[in-house]
Amino acid sequence: MLYHGTLQKYANDITTNGVNLGKTNAVSDFGQGFYTTTIKTQAEAWAAQAQARISDDRIRQLEDNKPVIIRYEVNREELGNLSTLVFLRGDFTDEDFWSFIFHCRAGNLGHNLINSSEYYDIVYGPVTDFWRQRSIKANSDQISFHTTIAIKILVNPLIFPVI
Repeated sequence: MLYHGTLQKYANDITTNGVNLGKTNAVSDFGQGFYTTTIKTQAEAWAAQAQARISDDRIRQLEDNKPVIIRYEVNREELGNLSTLVFLRGDFTDEDFWSFIFHCRAGNLGHNLINSSEYYDIVYGPVTDFWRQRSIKANSDQISFHTTIAIKILVNPLIFPVI
């Protein structure tokens, strides 16, 4: 199971029309992609943060702006057949991890594959807390999906309210 934290209005669009990679943030930890986690409470926190970014209290309380999580099922065999990049740790001195983060956070296209502007299908790793200071969030993970092939393995989405 993987979880995505968002607002009700976006969850409705995602579950009805599918994930649109063009609507995702281009300057995230692993670049433009659809971000999930294996940790339900982390997804709930992401959803609550999305709601908190709405400055007007009246608009924030509208039903469409309620925080929710989308739970997906993923087949491990299908996942294993995709082009993946995995980071197990984000130690301060882990140059490979941090150069990748800085490359993606700068808004560069692709994942800096040799002689290519392509993306890995999926990237796994810790969540950065303060990326410029090379700090990660303890007990966190993120799995980002960067291609339409990768998005297709996210199946049976279910929406749950954040309480």
